[in-house]
Amino acid sequence: MFPLVKKDGVTACLPLAKLNNEGIPAGCEGFLTAIAGMMLCKELTGIIPWIASINKTTNEACMFSHCTIAPCLVSDFSVKTHFETGMGTAIEGNFKSDLVTFSDLIIISAKHLLHPQTYQAGQNQPLPARTQIEVKLTEDEIKLLRQRPLGNHHLIFPGDCKELLHLTCLLLGIDILK
Repeated sequence: MFPLVKKDGVTACLPLAKLNNEGIPAGCEGFLTAIAGMMLCKELTGIIPWIASINKTTNEACMFSHCTIAPCLVSDFSVKTHFETGMGTAIEGNFKSDLVTFSDLIIISAKHLLHPQTYQAGQNQPLPARTQIEVKLTEDEIKLLRQRPLGNHHLIFPGDCKELLHLTCLLLGIDILK
């Protein structure tokens, strides 16, 4: 895992966070569909969402985390090492908004999953990545994430932009899972 990082001792986390902070959608090489979603969402909302991965689900919540969050989306941030390798640099901070919309915008498979919810900030658990949020979900939403996941890379927005994304999906002919 991460052979280039281990070989050179650096990561792209901090430069990707900086690009997103400057209005240029950017993500790791494995996130191509999520990056396409970031580009669309930036055009719709003016905000570049954070790409985060699911680390854990319970019957009431889902924990998301990732090392490439734009500094404008967090408060009290600091620069740490990349979590998985202990090398390079990454952002750790507290997500600014108490209300978030998260989405799997998988353009290739024409699926979309939307959930604006509140989260519990400040988890800062030692696992699994630098910036973390826990999003409260309904039992049906947890079941959908477990049974019909659309990938592990989710777009996290501050605030509630569910209606705008829902309308966009309808106009583009993208199915919305319920």
